[in-house]
Amino acid sequence: MSVHPRFAEALQHLYPAADLRTDVLVQDDGAGPYLAQWNLPGEPPTAAQIDVALAEVDAAGALVSVLSYQEFRARWTEAELEALFAAERSDWRVRDFINLATAQGDINLATPTAAAAKALFVTLAVLTTARADKVFSRDR
Repeated sequence: MSVHPRFAEALQHLYPAADLRTDVLVQDDGAGPYLAQWNLPGEPPTAAQIDVALAEVDAAGALVSVLSYQEFRARWTEAELEALFAAERSDWRVRDFINLATAQGDINLATPTAAAAKALFVTLAVLTTARADKVFSRDR
């Protein structure tokens, strides 16, 4: 099943307690992102259910927290990106976050996944607390 560009955002709305790092696996083998694994109860949402969820998200104004992967990456300095990619080689959690972000194409800064990544990057000294606050800020 190919995934909607805002699939992760819809899932956070439909399954607020879901951990997108473990409950769902979106993969891209070069032909576009697709749902490779579903570990939540029931069947994955249909395209119509995704569209309804996204309409509800849009109505609630939640889009201010979503950045494209390119916008998010542009917030990083070259030195911070080098530290991030060095950490990716030694810590599977960093690798998972980067893989999820690139496969989805966007970052929802309001999710528990983003908050966990922010804390992890500070803990691993990839970012200082002050820089993490700026990189993960919901302000454009």
